[in-house]
Amino acid sequence: QRCYAQTLLKGSAIPAVTVSDSLRIMTELHHSSIDRDLVKIIQTPQTFHSETLLQAFNVPYQPNFTDEASVVEAMGEKVYLIEGEYSNIKVTRPIDLVIAQALLDERKD
Repeated sequence: QRCYAQTLLKGSAIPAVTVSDSLRIMTELHHSSIDRDLVKIIQTPQTFHSETLLQAFNVPYQPNFTDEASVVEAMGEKVYLIEGEYSNIKVTRPIDLVIAQALLDERKD
């Protein structure tokens, strides 16, 4: 609901949460820590005005396209972040299914 409301006002809403893990940037010669307060985990649903999203899907493919927001940005549009929820997990590995089931079980209680 928050994403929908922000999209009506600003044209987009990309839910995001701040990283809680320690992070390092790697180069060939060394690695260094970075300020995790500056790093966001992007979530779904990413919401846009439909006209904007339909136009964006006509942009020629680029290797850095990882989600709708990156495609819309490549078109020159600004995207707007909104506070996400840590329980809104991405399911990509088997352990994620275990975590998702635990979250669903908790909601039943």
